[in-house]
Amino acid sequence: MAANDGDINGEELASGNNVVNEEGKEDMGTYKDISELTNDEIRGLEFDSEEQAIQFYQSFAEFHGFVIRKDDVRRDDDDKIVVRQLVCNRAGKNSKKEGRGKVLKPNTRTDCPARLRVNLNVETDKWTVFAFEPCHNHPLTPTRYVHLIPKYRRLSGSDKALVDGLHTQGVRTCHILGFMLAQKGGYENLGFCKKDLYNYLNNQERATIEGGDAFAAYKEFAMIKLKSDIPVTLI
Repeated sequence: MAANDGDINGEELASGNNVVNEEGKEDMGTYKDISELTNDEIRGLEFDSEEQAIQFYQSFAEFHGFVIRKDDVRRDDDDKIVVRQLVCNRAGKNSKKEGRGKVLKPNTRTDCPARLRVNLNVETDKWTVFAFEPCHNHPLTPTRYVHLIPKYRRLSGSDKALVDGLHTQGVRTCHILGFMLAQKGGYENLGFCKKDLYNYLNNQERATIEGGDAFAAYKEFAMIKLKSDIPVTLI
């Protein structure tokens, strides 16, 4: 077996699915709902691929209120990954680099032991859980605040479609946000915050301009401003 590749860029991972909805269950195949799994059951899990194992731990982390990152990886003689370890993003320790004029970052790592380690069984071509440590040495984010973790803030495909439709009709961004909050019953069910919505619309407008349709984007912007009773001069 080849040598350990170490921490792969310290890459933090976040789930793309709500772990308690039906879509999330379909993504995880035949596994029980994450809220029902015991530690021993997790230690006995098998996955069809490395990506499926990563997706499982992403969903597990989101449900329990923490973020994960890729850590240790081992490869065989053909450079194929055969061992993957995922850890809490607070694993390890911050490097103590002090210098004149430097602004020190807050200490975000606590040497947290929580981890999931999976190995590839070459005989069955399945990824099996080799080690699972559920305990953390720091407080976890309560469920009602998980949506505020940057890694878990996102607009779903249906959210984007609704926002695009309302925005095209000239509905102001603040009113779009208010409508979606009322529809979903608050920020904890919304999955994103005001800043994310404004960033999404700004990125959409920027993409339109970069795509060569600058005049169309300007006209759309002008019409929205006109409906907001703000005078705009069309060129």
